[in-house]
Amino acid sequence: MGFQSTVSFKQGFGVIGELFSDSPVRGQTAVLDTGADNNIGRAYSVTTEGNAAQGGTGAYIGILAAPKNYASYGTAGNTLAPTLVLADGVVGEFVNMGEIIVKLTGTASIGDTIVYATATGLLTAIAPTDDLPVGSLPAYAVVSRYDVGANDLAVIMLTAINPIPVLA
Repeated sequence: MGFQSTVSFKQGFGVIGELFSDSPVRGQTAVLDTGADNNIGRAYSVTTEGNAAQGGTGAYIGILAAPKNYASYGTAGNTLAPTLVLADGVVGEFVNMGEIIVKLTGTASIGDTIVYATATGLLTAIAPTDDLPVGSLPAYAVVSRYDVGANDLAVIMLTAINPIPVLA
């Protein structure tokens, strides 16, 4: 048996929704109110005061984070199964500034802009010069580390800076 000659750095470097670095972080809490499953690592918007839902077109609140802070009740078939899904009524922690580990729906390069699907909250990276895809809104974030293939984990930097509107 020979010595190991390659090492895959991306393997197991974090959990979706975890903070990646000790950079400044800002966030807020809200009660999950999607009416279905609530997934950690997706974008959320405000539905009513103090409540947030996955995706949506309301005011952007951030990415549901801190997967190790919630009680896990497993899945329907296995109460001990690990899960990144939370039930409605749970108080969620939403990050809107800082570096966080997420799963993107496609490939990405460092510097790409992050957008989310208003229907699902799923995150996608687009080139900074691309137009906003139909059915998506900006997540005020960019890919900060690791070029990724489809469905790989990435580190994004949320800036919490809304774009300045262009005056007509």
